[in-house]
Amino acid sequence: ATLAHVTDYDCWRDKSEDVKISDILRIIGQNIEQTKRILLEFVKKPFLLNQCNCADSLTGALLTPIDKIPEKIKKRLSAILNTIQ
Repeated sequence: ATLAHVTDYDCWRDKSEDVKISDILRIIGQNIEQTKRILLEFVKKPFLLNQCNCADSLTGALLTPIDKIPEKIKKRLSAILNTIQ
């Protein structure tokens, strides 16, 4: 999962005041507090892999025959290789 926060949005606006560093730091502080609240709620919920098929999401993703993949690449992919065959 990804959790992203925006600090300012003036980089794309032509007619806007410059953003002050104090504003950015204030928003970063708010983002940190919001992230803490989100994570605390997240960890309270049970995470069960059998509730979704996410553990199998890479099944069939590998098109190259396994015997054609160099050992160096197999080693690099070892953490996920058993899920994509």
